Amino acid sequence: MPPIKRPPRQRRRTYLREWREHKGLSMNEAAKLIGLDHSSLQRLETWQTPYNQDHLELLAPLYGCEPHDLISRDPKSRKGIRSDVVQAFEMAPADMQRQVMAVVSTLLKMKPHAD
Repeated sequence: MPPIKRPPRQRRRTYLREWREHKGLSMNEAAKLIGLDHSSLQRLETWQTPYNQDHLELLAPLYGCEPHDLISRDPKSRKGIRSDVVQAFEMAPADMQRQVMAVVSTLLKMKPHAD
């Protein structure tokens, strides 16, 4: 019996290139910083090679995001901005967090005005 020919896999969209460009890094710079060669990173970004968790874990800190962001969120999109704000808040020193909370509390007490 001849082997069954399988259709090519359809891979989901990733945002590896968009995150790299968002951080202002060339492909050569990013590849060098994570210990890959230029062509390997290019194949990842163009979906010629599947990514793995190790790739995501190397790239995320370099691009200033979480590993899941690289495959699920365009950095130019406002979608997901809440998680960015929460992450920034959590990374802020305790005194700054208190200041932010005081400002938010004050704003929430204000009456909205019609424009």
